[in-house]
Amino acid sequence: MIQEHEVSLLKMQKRFMENKLLAFEYTIKELIEWYKSLVPNEETNVLSKLSKLKLFKLHFFVAAVNSTSDSSTDDLLNLFNKFYALPYGPVEGYIYDHLNELQFYSIFNDHVEVKSSSTLNFDQLDYTTKVKIDDAITILKEKNNNLVILPAFDLVEISHKWPVWKLLYANALKEGRRNEFMPSELIRISPKFFE
Repeated sequence: MIQEHEVSLLKMQKRFMENKLLAFEYTIKELIEWYKSLVPNEETNVLSKLSKLKLFKLHFFVAAVNSTSDSSTDDLLNLFNKFYALPYGPVEGYIYDHLNELQFYSIFNDHVEVKSSSTLNFDQLDYTTKVKIDDAITILKEKNNNLVILPAFDLVEISHKWPVWKLLYANALKEGRRNEFMPSELIRISPKFFE
């Protein structure tokens, strides 16, 4: 009986992780659309404007923008729950470690490519997650509509304003490390910056 329960838990965990990757890719798609809406004459070059660093900074802002100190709120930090304070700001560790498993995009240090064999189809991503991402991006646009077109290192500087990153990264350095886990609860209560 215990084995069946363990197998069931493993299957649920695998589905959760697959959903996390798909949600990240959906976020990329929506960031690309946002970028295109601001710079329509660069539509063909938009993928060359999105580096790995830039996507990870934008992803953090999307994941955290709707979060509040109310722990009963079902926000994106329940899904994207493995952020780490790194030298260039917060990065979701599971996403970073599994970039090679993305279905639709290949992410490089200086650009993004749509995988040639893929049709962007997010039907397998649950509707609730799509709505959360869409809502988060809408709120992010209200906070700073130009965020998506800023250079990567401007986004790094913005992420360095977050007290939660400052505190945890300083602790990591004090302990001789270059990263520190960022509990979702601390991200939620931290003052947030988008400019």
